Amino acid sequence: MSTGFQRNKMQNPVMREQMGRGRKLTPVNAVAGTGTLTFTDVGIDTQTITIGTHVYEIDTDADPGTYTAGRYRVNCSGGASAAQTATALIAAITANTASLFSAATGGAGVVVITAKTKGVAGNGVATTETCTNASWGAAVTASGVDGSPGYSGELAYDDSYLYVFNGETNLSLSADKWERAATTAY
Repeated sequence: MSTGFQRNKMQNPVMREQMGRGRKLTPVNAVAGTGTLTFTDVGIDTQTITIGTHVYEIDTDADPGTYTAGRYRVNCSGGASAAQTATALIAAITANTASLFSAATGGAGVVVITAKTKGVAGNGVATTETCTNASWGAAVTASGVDGSPGYSGELAYDDSYLYVFNGETNLSLSADKWERAATTAY
């Protein structure tokens, strides 16, 4: 005997008709892959942080011409703490328009990078560093999840929830507009 949601038991005929167009599915919203770098002290000149193919070099000199060509400068000329070094790295990642990741603080001295495209595409990007005072939480980015594609206004259901795709039609794996409401007996 099924104790889950049963469309034919719905009292509202309009909702019953709409659910007849729905599909039995537990949709998932897309989640972006992430990585976390933690500084334990101030950054040291010429040490590097690498995200995929993008190399960021710590520069403690006031002259911005002293970092290696082809790298992104992490301006730590006024930095005296782990938090200031993390803030400088966030600024460098943000300024890099070619980066596949955004960056934000995860607390004092902590940098959290997040893939700009949601889904598993942001997983598995190598994260390395040559820093004495910093380390990545993992060797690659992770935790990205592909979303369930959906049509604008699409309905779905499972034994516990009713779902609606509340956005423009998105048939890619970066879909993230599913909303749900719990079903209860009445």
